[in-house]
Amino acid sequence: MEKLTAFAKQWQNAREDGFGCWVGDISDVRESERVTTIARRAGYAPESRDDFFEISRRTAARVLAYVQKESLAYGQRRYREGLARDMSAMLGELGPAARFWSNSRHSDFEPASPVFTPDNAWMWIGLTEATFDTGVIACNEETGFIFWIEEED
Repeated sequence: MEKLTAFAKQWQNAREDGFGCWVGDISDVRESERVTTIARRAGYAPESRDDFFEISRRTAARVLAYVQKESLAYGQRRYREGLARDMSAMLGELGPAARFWSNSRHSDFEPASPVFTPDNAWMWIGLTEATFDTGVIACNEETGFIFWIEEED
């Protein structure tokens, strides 16, 4: 978990800037409660597991690449491919059975999706009180990870 731990350490004190990041042990958490427990351990207050959509590792990596470089309010929905590859390698440390969630499906980051349709429009369920927020929650059986960004318009 070298890359994942280094990434979390890099962002752990950025809460004032609208970024939240946490990585830690979740081996004591039931599978059905992992996504909300990870968010809570990072200081968020999710209402329900149903507020999150399961996404692929590829999409999770693209979301992480996007939120580090683009404004949620004023940026474009794009990501840097090189950074997305780095994020995928980092998330890969969680192993092949890892699972990933976000508060949006981020369908427009999937290669087979058209640029925009009503079905893949970027909609989300807020985890924070901010105007915009999104991020990734990931885990395997022992380790949980969250990287979240919130932004005001």
